[in-house]
Order: sequence, then C-alpha cells, then structure tokens
Amino acid sequence: MDSDGIEALLSWAKDHPAAVIRNKAARVRSDLHELTARREADDAQREAEVRVAKLKAELEQAQETLRTVKAGGRPAATAAASAPTATKRSKEQLAAIRTWARQRPPGRRPRPPGKDAPGRVRRCPPHHHPGGGELRTPNTSPSTATWTPSPHPATTRALPGSS
Repeated sequence: MDSDGIEALLSWAKDHPAAVIRNKAARVRSDLHELTARREADDAQREAEVRVAKLKAELEQAQETLRTVKAGGRPAATAAASAPTATKRSKEQLAAIRTWARQRPPGRRPRPPGKDAPGRVRRCPPHHHPGGGELRTPNTSPSTATWTPSPHPATTRALPGSS
C-alpha cells in the first residue's frame, strides 16, 4: 500500500463512528510521526559521523605535514594541491587577458634599475631624512641628483617664548 492509500485509510478511520477505530487511527498517526522523527535523527547522525570522519582524516594529514615541516623536510604535495582547481582557459579568455595587460598604463610596469622616467621624483621614507625631503633625479646622470629639504613640522613651529 502506498502513502496515499495509507493516508486515505487514516482519514476514513478518523471519521469512523466507532471509537475503537478512531483511537487506532490516532495511535497509528502518532507512531508514524515518531518513526519519521527517529529516521530524521538517524540520518542527521549518519551525516555528522561522515563529516567527522572526513575532518579527522584532514586533521591527520595536516598534522603529518606539520611534523614533516618541523623535521626540516618539505611537505609532500597533497592531492588537493596537485588536482587542478579550475578548467583551462580558452583561447578567447587568454587573448582578452593579454589585451588587458597591454592596455595597462606604462607607469604600472616595472622599469629596470637606473632607467627612471624623466622628471621622476623619488620619495625617501621619513626615517631616512628626519627633516623630510625629496630626491630629485634630473634627466642627466644620477651623480647630479640633489636632495631638497622640506619643512618639518617640528622645525616650523614657533617655540614658546619666542615671538
């Protein structure tokens, strides 16, 4: 008997004039609800056990990797690291990436050492020059670069008592 047949039978029994049949229908409904709740609890427990087993395996693998690294060795490549996470890019995608890279502003591309752009200003970190300042590199040789001090807040304040 399928679930529709059982439901029809329980509906019939619920409206029956005999109290014995109505009570049996109520007990059957109650038992069905209890069995359904137990089945759902068992399913949830099984899923949790599977998840715990998987996490324990990952933890054991991570602990083994940690032991290897602490011992001075190199960690073995994991299956997740060796498996490609994404599919290969198509020719169209690669062409779009190359086009995008070519269109980037030239200031974003690194220049070889000693090949600064004309008139470029190199700013030194503040701890290099307590008074601040800029290193200006003219279009000529680097030996003629000049350092220009800039006003430092500590030296430009008026001292107490001086007016």
